[in-house]
Amino acid sequence: MFWIDSPTSYLIQTCYSVVVTLTMLLLWRSNRGEKELLTWTLGGLANTLFSLLVTYRDHLPLLFSVPVLNSLSFGFVAALWFGLRQSHGKTLPWRGSAAGLAVALAALLAATLDDLLRVRLLVATMTMLLLCAAMAWEVRSTRRLLKSPGHTLSALVLGLLMAVFIVRFAMIVAAPADFDLRANASQHALQFAANLLFFALVLGGLLISNEKLLSRIASLAERDALTGLYNRRALLGLAERQVGQQALLAVLMIDLDHFKTINDRYGHAGGDAALRQFAERLSQCCRRGDLIGRYGGEEFCVVLPGTSVSEAQRVAERLRTAMAAEPVAFGEHRIALTVSIGLACLRPDLDRLEPLLAAADAALYQAKRGGRNRVELAGQRVGVAPREMASV
Repeated sequence: MFWIDSPTSYLIQTCYSVVVTLTMLLLWRSNRGEKELLTWTLGGLANTLFSLLVTYRDHLPLLFSVPVLNSLSFGFVAALWFGLRQSHGKTLPWRGSAAGLAVALAALLAATLDDLLRVRLLVATMTMLLLCAAMAWEVRSTRRLLKSPGHTLSALVLGLLMAVFIVRFAMIVAAPADFDLRANASQHALQFAANLLFFALVLGGLLISNEKLLSRIASLAERDALTGLYNRRALLGLAERQVGQQALLAVLMIDLDHFKTINDRYGHAGGDAALRQFAERLSQCCRRGDLIGRYGGEEFCVVLPGTSVSEAQRVAERLRTAMAAEPVAFGEHRIALTVSIGLACLRPDLDRLEPLLAAADAALYQAKRGGRNRVELAGQRVGVAPREMASV
């Protein structure tokens, strides 16, 4: 990203910059929700423009080439950093970054006016080092993702980049006063290494974006689109493993009472709002480690690992009470909503998932036949007397 006297290296840099930029642009057009891809595309454009202009820098006025070329160079690296933050769902530090880069550019202009090449190179090197350090901190702070190949590659490349800029900074400081810094072979080698490492860093970013997309696809395959809970297939797969591992386990089958009436009166939008808010309360009433899923339509299922009959009854009653106590909101309307719950627990005659679900389902229908708004234990009635559902 800094000036070197090697047309071949700049030609290589321009070629790979064009290829990578076009790749990111095509990826962004296919995945417009991935904002980091657009940010990296804009950074790639800055890098391509830098590579083209730097070839003719000797024909440009210093007061033009210094701020323009360094702005493009800093902009490219800042775009890599910003895109990394976007891939983690974080806000962008526009103000602090703009202020820092403005200070760096002002220092570069001042050094240019005084014809201080060494100072210019030191300021540019330190700015790049700080930007790389900011990216390294971003990768390090996202510990949960560090095991992914994209984050591992980025962490390794950033470590090498910071080492390159530290060595470059030290060489500039230690060089004699009459030393030609721009014609030095070691400086050229360090610059070429930095260019290749930045290319590797872009690849790391693309891996991160791809990993995020694959994770989202996996989540869509497991989650119900409306409620965000597990879908039936994913829930049954997870529950099957729990049945084989737990000595105590309970299943709740839950149905929203008179849900067809809600759909008829408020339309499917009202029904969807009721389902979403029920799913939120259901998640709040359950415990960490409980498996919660939408079983189908207005029917939900909760698997409670390591849970006794009495504990499962308390969870079910807490949910029933929470739903009956407060209507769900739909625009200006308040819709009273109750639930019927069937409960079954592991026992010698119910030691597999399929009969356990069947027992909970039978208990659910017993609760509905008994008047709704109640909890029914397989083979034993639990809960409260039925109540009439009303809508305000």
